Amino acid sequence: MRFASAVIASALLLVTLSAVAQDRKMPACDGVLNVVRSSEIKPGKLDVFLKAVADQRAWYKNVGSKDEIRLLRVIDVKTGEYSATEAMTAHTQTSAAPPKQDEGFAAFVKEFGESSTITKQWFTCETK
Repeated sequence: MRFASAVIASALLLVTLSAVAQDRKMPACDGVLNVVRSSEIKPGKLDVFLKAVADQRAWYKNVGSKDEIRLLRVIDVKTGEYSATEAMTAHTQTSAAPPKQDEGFAAFVKEFGESSTITKQWFTCETK
């Protein structure tokens, strides 16, 4: 049940940007809206998380969207290595309405749910 809840929550977070952008409480943005997420990677699941990011990018491209999905690897300055337990993603939305979700969408959402937990989320305006 907990896994199902995590998958549903992840799916809802992925489409939240459009809903929030249409909410009158959002300030005007003279650039593009982004969703930036900090995620805790589950032990031994970094490869699954990286695949989820790649699959999310591919899905948006395959449905004809120009949305950009970026991976921000956290660097441990003490070791000089990339973290295997923390990462950030940034989703830049290029259109007002998200593409229709399908099996491909559900697949990468499932990968995110299996590999990570979102610890914090920000909605940002990337100004021109």
